[in-house]
Amino acid sequence: MTQEIEERPLLELKEVEREFCCHFSPEFTYRRIRFEGGAEARYGSIVGFIMGMKLAGKVDEAAQMAKHFKDTFKRLNEYGGETEVQYDHGIVKVPMYRISLIDDGCAHSFCIVWYSNPEVVPYGTTKEEPKTLLHGVFPTLRYRFSFNGGLIFHGFNNETYSVRIGNDSNPWSIHT
Repeated sequence: MTQEIEERPLLELKEVEREFCCHFSPEFTYRRIRFEGGAEARYGSIVGFIMGMKLAGKVDEAAQMAKHFKDTFKRLNEYGGETEVQYDHGIVKVPMYRISLIDDGCAHSFCIVWYSNPEVVPYGTTKEEPKTLLHGVFPTLRYRFSFNGGLIFHGFNNETYSVRIGNDSNPWSIHT
């Protein structure tokens, strides 16, 4: 194995540690994800849990958990790629999807709502319609509800909190 592959989980653990040690808003890192309904606090509790594992001497386990946590959020943040919308007299590339995370009250888990089909909202008409999500200022984009699901924490090893398909070692999975 190359040194880069061996050190990767430790890099994610260092990112989590940096988040733990200073004021951090996940929305600055994950720009396509909107944290609402306690989701930012849930994110912080997960970061604190991972750091607690490290401080308890379980550095390898904490590094693996940090890797899975960061990979899952990166996957959500990049979901769907980009699309083009008409703005003024040109075309602008924007994310195809915006995602809202909401604390679902379960350990280390979230409700997810995906919004898609972005369109530019003309200036001065920013009233939010039901089942839509407004984002940005210039241009303001309106995304429409697409589907929902959950970012579910399955627990460790044989401990499980939800049905799992496959043998993926990531304790988080995205359910739709």
